[in-house]
Amino acid sequence: ISNKYFTPPALQQIYKIPPHRQQRESLFRQKCFFRALAVSRQQVSTLQASTDVYYQQYLSSQSKENESFNGVKLSELPRLERLYKVSVDVYTLSQRGEQHVASLISRSAVKYPEKLLLHLENDEHFCLITNLSLYTKSYKCNWCPTLLRSSTALKNHFLSCKDRKSTRLNSS
Repeated sequence: ISNKYFTPPALQQIYKIPPHRQQRESLFRQKCFFRALAVSRQQVSTLQASTDVYYQQYLSSQSKENESFNGVKLSELPRLERLYKVSVDVYTLSQRGEQHVASLISRSAVKYPEKLLLHLENDEHFCLITNLSLYTKSYKCNWCPTLLRSSTALKNHFLSCKDRKSTRLNSS
């Protein structure tokens, strides 16, 4: 499947895509955080324009140029939360047997009224999670092997996880 903005990497191997189009598609994929933000704010009818506005705000706040942008990194999320006034939680999926297990890999330290839930794919691509309960049926603690059935149970467990507390004490 391809559209005028993005050709999946597998198809890029099969078809000879001109270098200028590869560059445009790479930038399209790298703007995934800004696109997810626009969709979460229900700006679908102006998706491209809204994505570009958020991207330009990011570049201005970072004093970066287009050429030096390689996508948003996890370490940049606290700055982006302040810039866009949105709490960002990031999950990833792993497979355990027949089951997909969600792990919360980055949790917002700030509580803004607006919350953005993202899935991180291959440590480089953000996807918007529009319904967390449908995202997966199992949630794994990052510090211990406990599996939980809901994101609420994971958040409650997170606050009292013994392994988390011992990890924090050992790193001090």
